[in-house]
Amino acid sequence: MAVSRICFENLPLETQKHVFTYVYRVLDFKLTNSDTVDEGGWSMRTAEALQTVVASDYNYGQHIKSFRITMVDDNTQSSLVMSRFLWDRAGFASKTLNTSLLLLLKKATALESFLYV
Repeated sequence: MAVSRICFENLPLETQKHVFTYVYRVLDFKLTNSDTVDEGGWSMRTAEALQTVVASDYNYGQHIKSFRITMVDDNTQSSLVMSRFLWDRAGFASKTLNTSLLLLLKKATALESFLYV
């Protein structure tokens, strides 16, 4: 007996919408300074989520209820470097992150809580 695979794209539109109401309801990113890009660390996960929400033709932002980015200290010295990377107003990375967050906020019409610490 052949087993057929169910693909998300083959589900009825109403079912797809229902799934997304759960998938993107809460976006919570805990940034650690020990993650690396090679490990699929915080920068990749955060970048991919932000890219999906702000650049997709589908409005994923309408389902977001809560968005949090927090930094977990696992080394004092590297925490200092990480803080500069994230919040340095003159830095390219922080400007890019802040612009992406602004675009996300514009799309997240049902947002109830936002934390960026």
